[in-house]
Amino acid sequence: MELAPNSIISLIAIAAVLRLSFSLQRGFRVIRSGLQQLERDPNYRIPDHGHELAGFVQAINRMAENRQRLEAELRREDRLRSMGRVVAGIAHEIRNPLNSIRLTARVLARRLQDSPNTNEQIDMIVGEIDRLDSLLKSLLVFRPDEPVTVSRQDVLPIVERSLAVVQPHAQERGVAVRLDEVFRGKASVDADRLQQALMNLLLNAVDASQPGSVVSVRMHNEDGHMNIAVEDNGQGLSLESQEQVFEAFYTTKPGGTGLGLAVTKALLEKMGATIEASNHSTGARFTIQLPIGAASR
Repeated sequence: MELAPNSIISLIAIAAVLRLSFSLQRGFRVIRSGLQQLERDPNYRIPDHGHELAGFVQAINRMAENRQRLEAELRREDRLRSMGRVVAGIAHEIRNPLNSIRLTARVLARRLQDSPNTNEQIDMIVGEIDRLDSLLKSLLVFRPDEPVTVSRQDVLPIVERSLAVVQPHAQERGVAVRLDEVFRGKASVDADRLQQALMNLLLNAVDASQPGSVVSVRMHNEDGHMNIAVEDNGQGLSLESQEQVFEAFYTTKPGGTGLGLAVTKALLEKMGATIEASNHSTGARFTIQLPIGAASR
């Protein structure tokens, strides 16, 4: 018996619906199993296999990645808040004795001013005390109540001052530090904090560079932001370092404390700025992003 054309079309439609139904069921089983796996392992991603629900699977995977990133940021913020509370108490207890030791050393220097060798030793002691005091001041930036004074001002003079301060250190290392790209504009910043952040980046870049190489600073406007990029000619950053370089106490430098870049990030975030780490063709790049208004070149 020969089937009518309408019957053939109906059978084809039924077959297509059944095929789609079976495919959807397989897709839902994959998604359900994947969601259960995600509960146990946040690093797991659901395979899409190109089935009809691939778009949903990709959306779920993006949500999982965003959730993982946000959780990492929250953990970091919790660590910084905890550190801030601890540091506030420790700094107060340590700085008072340090000041007393510094004053005592200065009194001894005046009494023994006719003894050059003794004065040199006292100057060394005072220098080490000042270094410890500077470290304590850096740690205080992690306090949640640390005050910030932000005003809208020209950024170029701050960049130029930072370059001038690090030039002697760069010259000792045989490294050239230069401003290769200039953008003249204003941003809402705390000038002292921005300068400290820039100096941290520049000193790190100089230390990472070989004698005879160049550390480059570039300023430019991008999507309503002022970007300040510090580029070195060192070994660059591994993927692990790019993810963790701003974590407190993370360091790949022998003898490093792992605080410099964590302090830099905290300094910038307190004034509403951001910083990113990446690589360029010949080394590492750290980019500060400042919100700006109208500006002229």
